[in-house]
Amino acid sequence: MADSATEALSERLERLERAHRRWKVWTLAAGTLVAALGVLGQAAPPPRTVEAETFIVRDGAGRARAALSLGSDDRPGLALADTRGKIRAWLALSAEGAPDLKLYDRDETVRAHLALDAGGVPRLELADRAGKARVRLELAADGSPAVAVYDKNEKVRGTLGIDASDFAAFGLMDADGRARATMAVRAFGLPLFALTGRDGRMLWKAP
Repeated sequence: MADSATEALSERLERLERAHRRWKVWTLAAGTLVAALGVLGQAAPPPRTVEAETFIVRDGAGRARAALSLGSDDRPGLALADTRGKIRAWLALSAEGAPDLKLYDRDETVRAHLALDAGGVPRLELADRAGKARVRLELAADGSPAVAVYDKNEKVRGTLGIDASDFAAFGLMDADGRARATMAVRAFGLPLFALTGRDGRMLWKAP
């Protein structure tokens, strides 16, 4: 399901729906007044800036499809909804001001999560239909890339990375997260292979 921030936005959208109906009469009256002023040649030029705490975008059927709003903690957020009113995308800023983007499936389960931490490190997570992380891609502050893949129990089963010295390594883990097989290549080209037992003891290594 959507996180608490998304649920809060959904509740806010419902309140705004009710407020929108109450303001229809006022809008009609205001529109009539503006038209009359236009006929008299006294209509003011349209404003270049619109300020509000929340903006709602509706489709041709009057359904709320997008909302730009400030939360209770003054964090801005942009939500996009499908024709069923389900949130499908949520863009917000963290308390530290870092961007955070979540993409949801038709059941409002987060399937992709892209974010920067306070230090500017980018991370991308892909999840299955149950919302469990299965792939994670990260780029460290020094530019070193790393990829991790998870099983259905969210245990790391494989990693691939390159450190700052250009040492590239690929590792495979068992269901308990213990390293069982490792393959690596040093920056100058020397390959390394190793197999490890469940007790952590080296079974085989080359060279």
